[in-house]
Amino acid sequence: LVKRLESSFHAFQETLARFIKSHEIVLQAFDDGSVYTSRKHSNKVLEFLEEGDDDAIADLIAQEKAEEFDAAKFTPDFRKHVASDLAALRRIQTAWKAIKRDPKWIEFKRQLTTTLAKNKLIIFTEFADTARYLADKIKKEVEPETLLFSSTSSPELRREVIANFDANKKEPLDDYRILITTDVLAEGVNLHRSATVVNYDIPWNPSRMMQRVGRVNRVGTKFKTISTYNFFPTDEGNDQIALTESAKSKIAAFISLLGNDARLLTGDEQITSHNLFDRINSKESAEGGEEEQKSELKYLRQILDVKEKEPELFQRILALPRKARSTRFHAPEPGPAEHPDAVTPRQDRPAVNSYFRQDRLDKFFRSHAGIERAEELDFFTTVETLETTASGKRREIPPEQFYPLLDKNKDGFATATTPSVEALLTSTAAGGGNEAIILKRLRARSFRSADILTPEDKKFVAAVHQIIADGRVGKATIRKVKEAFDKTDDPVAMIAILRKDIARQYLVGAAHKPDKDAPLAPREVILSSYLP
Repeated sequence: LVKRLESSFHAFQETLARFIKSHEIVLQAFDDGSVYTSRKHSNKVLEFLEEGDDDAIADLIAQEKAEEFDAAKFTPDFRKHVASDLAALRRIQTAWKAIKRDPKWIEFKRQLTTTLAKNKLIIFTEFADTARYLADKIKKEVEPETLLFSSTSSPELRREVIANFDANKKEPLDDYRILITTDVLAEGVNLHRSATVVNYDIPWNPSRMMQRVGRVNRVGTKFKTISTYNFFPTDEGNDQIALTESAKSKIAAFISLLGNDARLLTGDEQITSHNLFDRINSKESAEGGEEEQKSELKYLRQILDVKEKEPELFQRILALPRKARSTRFHAPEPGPAEHPDAVTPRQDRPAVNSYFRQDRLDKFFRSHAGIERAEELDFFTTVETLETTASGKRREIPPEQFYPLLDKNKDGFATATTPSVEALLTSTAAGGGNEAIILKRLRARSFRSADILTPEDKKFVAAVHQIIADGRVGKATIRKVKEAFDKTDDPVAMIAILRKDIARQYLVGAAHKPDKDAPLAPREVILSSYLP
């Protein structure tokens, strides 16, 4: 709520009204005998409850997208607490009804009629409520011909944006000077007939600020100077959410850790870490929540520290050969809570963790004595298992135990990388796999020939097609994209889904595509650790 208040009074009041409505609906449903929960579809549940659409709710429950509980199973405190929250929200709403003056808009209007009175402007905000509010105020009080674009805008309106703000457009229009938009236009559209970006609010995700400026800072711009204007939070609001410090520190982290010094892991690799960008850009990371502790920045920082403080050790690390091996004692972890004295089969037996690479593809596997197949690990599970201190002691590696486990890891990696791109593409004919379904949709003539797609859109789709075909996108992301694709045939909506769910940093180096007749890159063992 504080974040929306810092965006605009209007967004805050609209959100407050929605909160009140949802609390009223929950209380009414409780009094009618039911409590509904849904991890991903709570807004839909509330919408159907408000409309009295019991069939739609039943359908969500049948699809296991929502759950229904008997209100009688809840303690009286549940209703009391919801009612207490509702009363607090209503008190806040009543207090705000008397607020008519908007000092942020007053200042912005002054800037629009002075500093920003010339040339084209791109105004970004995180919230659609704020965008609509701004568009209405600017049209009424500053410039009637103002363009508003959001996620609900039509393809025709997108064409107007391109015609008025894309310098590559062969037949440009000059119907609009001011464009107001959410981050739906932060990627994929050239807006470089403008050289001025206004951040009406600061996003949780600091890389969005770079992406916003990137819309006008394009090859082919006629401007020598790009200007960015930012509305920072008030001191009172910033005390609550620390948004200013978060944005500054995250941007500094990007610059210091992902510049030339980013190529530190082996000295010659392309940085294509997916988790780093997914995690640093998360709201939890921006707020300093638990996710912050899982950022790869921690490990990149360690590497930089070694490079700067122990250059000889750093050079020794760079000189380590492929297939390096290490070992140390790894204490077994407790088993399930219902068996406090047990240890899991995986953790009370010798294990080998291996890091593999094939071209730009990195994978991690772990095998255990007595377990038939190796399991694939994510980056964080791997590094948390291998992380040690300078006082950790090396141990002997028993060859008779190490090599059979290493072979299991090799088999796991070989299985994970055996299907060729051609085989994966062919599998679409049989309808096999979410990857195949997505690739088929991206290759469909109706999608590829859509005139609404810009050259940048097509280049982006080609890169996404390649990384999906290469198996470089996580299963959870693939499933999410496929489920979203199932709901639309609109090319613009499909592009938006891909840009939202396929992090742009997945595409680092994706433009490189080997000749289809060239041999596959060799599989390499980078390092392995024996854990007795």
